[in-house]
Amino acid sequence: MVTKGYYIGEIAERFFSDKCDVKRAIFQTDEHGIDQLEYECVYEDVKCRVSYIRDSINEETRTASKINHNIRILLPFYCKTKIGDIFVIKKGDCEDYYKSSTKSRIYMSHREVDVEIMEKNP
Repeated sequence: MVTKGYYIGEIAERFFSDKCDVKRAIFQTDEHGIDQLEYECVYEDVKCRVSYIRDSINEETRTASKINHNIRILLPFYCKTKIGDIFVIKKGDCEDYYKSSTKSRIYMSHREVDVEIMEKNP
């Protein structure tokens, strides 16, 4: 579908304000026959957008408070991701790490992936 010379995906990408790298886990066998986990960069400097969606009420106990929210990354249509991929989101000087928790949902203009926050750099 074309609108005034633009594809719908190009119009959606104009609203993406962040950049990200997508890394995929692969196993490399070393000279001793031991499998080593490494991360291969599949996509680099892809325009994206991080969306925070709050679905339900926060859970509070006497000792802790848990905030329930879903984090979703919007990507261009051509980015094919898998469950377990790692997203390195770049916002200025900061880098945030997320791990894909669902298969990407495909729309005409973009893809959406539900992710979880990673505590440390892989």
